[in-house]
Amino acid sequence: MSFICAPKTDASAHGIIQLDSLTLNMCKHLLSLKRGVEPKSAKVGKDGGGYEQVSTIRDVLAYPITSNDPYPIIQSVIEEANETFRYELSGMLEGCALLKYRAPSNGYDWHVDIAEGLESLRKISIIINLNDGYEGGDFEAFSQGGATSIKLGQGDVIAFSSFMPHRITPVTQGERWSLVAWVSGPCFK
Repeated sequence: MSFICAPKTDASAHGIIQLDSLTLNMCKHLLSLKRGVEPKSAKVGKDGGGYEQVSTIRDVLAYPITSNDPYPIIQSVIEEANETFRYELSGMLEGCALLKYRAPSNGYDWHVDIAEGLESLRKISIIINLNDGYEGGDFEAFSQGGATSIKLGQGDVIAFSSFMPHRITPVTQGERWSLVAWVSGPCFK
């Protein structure tokens, strides 16, 4: 006769956490990283692999950041976030990006940040909101009780488990700027 024992449970959170906000000067510095970067219309994954532009699903310009300037800021966010999540992390295997939603923008419909390739290793997603002065563009996440909406102000930082369904609601006035980053680790098992 053999017995099966359940593994020890873990009380780590797997949702969304709001972290310390950035200063106005830090937001301005991060926004300045777009200078000299050619924006691209962001794409979405398609069935069978690859990516395509579908503005009804994701309506945003992406500025890939190649400099190391944001990493000290992001590193402190990662450390603070993982005190809650306690995931096994390897680091940032992908570059971060500045995102610009300009009204009228459809935002980015419901999705998760885990996909194929390097994206399969994502554990923590980070959004740093860099400005005010726009309408719409709220962050929404879906969990047990339905959708939760978070209006981010300038400098607000959130981190969440990359497998959480989330979206950015349509931007109806102005421009919404944010820096996004993903922290990777071994695949969830």
